[in-house]
Amino acid sequence: MNEKIKAAEQIAIKAMRDKYRSEGGKAYTLGHCMRVMRLSGRIADSPELAEREIDRESMLIAAMFHDVGREIDSENHCEAGRDFVMKELAGILDGDQLGKVAEMVKFHNRPVNTETEIIHDADLIDRCGTNLIWRVLHLSAHHRRDQRQTLEWYEREKDAWQTRWEDWAIFEITKKEIKRRADFESEFFEEMLRELECELGE
Repeated sequence: MNEKIKAAEQIAIKAMRDKYRSEGGKAYTLGHCMRVMRLSGRIADSPELAEREIDRESMLIAAMFHDVGREIDSENHCEAGRDFVMKELAGILDGDQLGKVAEMVKFHNRPVNTETEIIHDADLIDRCGTNLIWRVLHLSAHHRRDQRQTLEWYEREKDAWQTRWEDWAIFEITKKEIKRRADFESEFFEEMLRELECELGE
């Protein structure tokens, strides 16, 4: 990890470590942003993108801050995130790179180049699997749902979530990973139902 990324990480930690989200708990946005940064690096390294030119440093920093705006203005988090980057990262990034990172944050939900496509897909991946299970259970506890109500809610929503995320995915590596994680989610909640019904394994 280079010095710019290390410095940016400290700013991200300070900005998000104490924030609470009802669907994920304390520092959920920080953890999500750090995972999206790492996933972005993994996607960028995949053979599928071998022929693409990627500004890796700028992309990783943008991924780290892609959702920081949710802690400022949840309705316009992309624009709020861009403004945060322009202000808070001015001391570690030069003008051109600062503007580039800020624009990547702004457009991570509406990709305009390879870097934003990668961040977009990394963001989708991190919504799935054990992270989705955590959010479902945490949000259910927040809303005082019992176990059966939680399962009913998941069953109502899961197909829409999974279909939407697979449809939105840009890269094949993303689609495969979303499918793998979605299969695990289904297995987890199927087992939860079996145990609620007091079924015994063979």
